[in-house]
Amino acid sequence: MSAGGTLHACSRPTSALSPGNNESAARWFASQPNWWAEHFGDAVRDADSSLHASGVTADKDLLDVGCGDGIISLGLLRNGDVRSVTGMDIVEVDEEFLNGSW
Repeated sequence: MSAGGTLHACSRPTSALSPGNNESAARWFASQPNWWAEHFGDAVRDADSSLHASGVTADKDLLDVGCGDGIISLGLLRNGDVRSVTGMDIVEVDEEFLNGSW
């Protein structure tokens, strides 16, 4: 299990993908009970098991297409056996919320 590595994040602004919703996915998910445990814990363990079953092990670079808020990507980097994770999503990151300045 790696305790470090490199996390790259990139997103493309596309507010038109969620018409009528002025709340970001990050804000919505953060309000849901058990969100952290399910995403940073359970989903990371499931994804890591799938990666190992596919032959992806330590010293590999992972591309997470459609990473959303990136919490599973971060969990794989912190708790999995990959060297780096690049997360990509077409939805803009709610940096104001993630930086705690809202």
